[in-house]
Amino acid sequence: MHSTRWTIEIVPEDLKAALEANPEAMKNFESFSRSSQKIILEWISNAKQVATRQKRIAETVSLAAQNIKANHYRQ
Repeated sequence: MHSTRWTIEIVPEDLKAALEANPEAMKNFESFSRSSQKIILEWISNAKQVATRQKRIAETVSLAAQNIKANHYRQ
């Protein structure tokens, strides 16, 4: 039987290390909804080049420290 429940997203090691280096960013990232975390994780994972992935991780941590979700529409 197929379950429609959410699966727990796995945070990649490089993002996890960057978040752990910034406790405020880690706290805020963990407080984001699962759907927001999933959007961010997919955005990072879909980077085709290492440099792009690193840039997205840095942006995610920087914004999370300000309690802002990366790769979300901003007004």
